[in-house]
Amino acid sequence: MEFQPGRVSSYRKDRKYRSEMNIISDILLSFNKSASGAIGKTRIMYAANLNTKMLSEYLEKLVKYGLIIEEQTSSRVVYRITPKGILTLMILLKLRALLDVKSEHNNRIELLEAIKEYFTKNTRSRIMESYTALGESGLIHYFDLMIKLEGNEYAAVYISTTSNNISSLEYLWFILGLLDSGVKTGMFIEIGSTARLEKRMYDRIEVYKLTLPRKDQTMVKSFLAQITE
Repeated sequence: MEFQPGRVSSYRKDRKYRSEMNIISDILLSFNKSASGAIGKTRIMYAANLNTKMLSEYLEKLVKYGLIIEEQTSSRVVYRITPKGILTLMILLKLRALLDVKSEHNNRIELLEAIKEYFTKNTRSRIMESYTALGESGLIHYFDLMIKLEGNEYAAVYISTTSNNISSLEYLWFILGLLDSGVKTGMFIEIGSTARLEKRMYDRIEVYKLTLPRKDQTMVKSFLAQITE
């Protein structure tokens, strides 16, 4: 069964349609709540709202592409998500949020506008949107904003649009992107119920992790003032 991004499949629970991208991300997301990391077919089937036939087809596909692995225990067959699967899940969730115009996570656009407005009014920075940087490893890293600061230094901004558990994986990938691309300052923003600002150092990389209430542009500007003062 070949991977077809545009294919649409149906499920019975609410008689709506899901794209293959959504089904795959729902399957991969089902591993997120497992303490051991290993789950069986039944749990995946209910978590992803699939019938038995579709479940078997997708599990075979995900094993083939190295997104999950199949293991035989003494009593049953279980599955585990691979590092490649985790990275794929992060990308798919980000894409789902970007494509879903009704999603509340799309307040990321408002937050990006607030960040751009702050730096435009208060600094002499140059702002580049949807910036990709080629790392020393040969990997290409994506940042929502790349800000060229005074002194020819750069700061990267990334806004997470996923759940708290998955955003921690995005944060790790963001750190690796900064280290690999040589950017010395990073700002990682996640959407949550409690406002919080943390400053962390990784080698020579300075990272600000902001947790913001949804659609709170005033809060992000307040945090920016603390960072740039």
